[in-house]
Amino acid sequence: MCKEGTTGLCAAFFVMLCCPVVGPLFFLCGYLLYRIAFHREVDLADVVFSKDRVRTNVRADEERERDIVPVEEALAVSDKNSLRMLMLNVIRGDVQSSLAAISLALNGYDSETAHYAASVLQDELNDFRFHVRRSLQEMEAESEEQTEFEEALIPYMNRVLVQKVFTEMEQKKFAYMMSDVGDCLYRKMLPK
Repeated sequence: MCKEGTTGLCAAFFVMLCCPVVGPLFFLCGYLLYRIAFHREVDLADVVFSKDRVRTNVRADEERERDIVPVEEALAVSDKNSLRMLMLNVIRGDVQSSLAAISLALNGYDSETAHYAASVLQDELNDFRFHVRRSLQEMEAESEEQTEFEEALIPYMNRVLVQKVFTEMEQKKFAYMMSDVGDCLYRKMLPK
């Protein structure tokens, strides 16, 4: 009899039909009570329609996560396909913090895995050398009050040097450079 969207109207009709005097007074009192006590203007000042506040939860790749093992253990595995897949997964991740593990693959028995490791390691170390050289040049050009490059370069260099992926001579060279950057930062921070 009543359609889905009009059930409230049908209920109001039956109340007014059964109680012709009290029914309309009941609805009128309810409406006035709502307007006086509960109705407020909506304050939209706090509402922001921006995607900046939206957090997207990305589901984990369970299949990939199940297959993750430390690189050191995977290098001992004799299955070439698993070793190659692991090396590709490491390369897709945070390469700069995995340089020491990637350098272990250079001595592996699988030539393709060693090639992956060598090319990634070479690219990352060349990027490191270029970044350090450029930052040192920009440090020389900055004023005595500026310490931006020193403060950024020390943690960057430490993150790579701690992994000991350079030759001994180059490792010492970069350690001395890092020491010089620290001295420069110390001199600039001294009160004048």
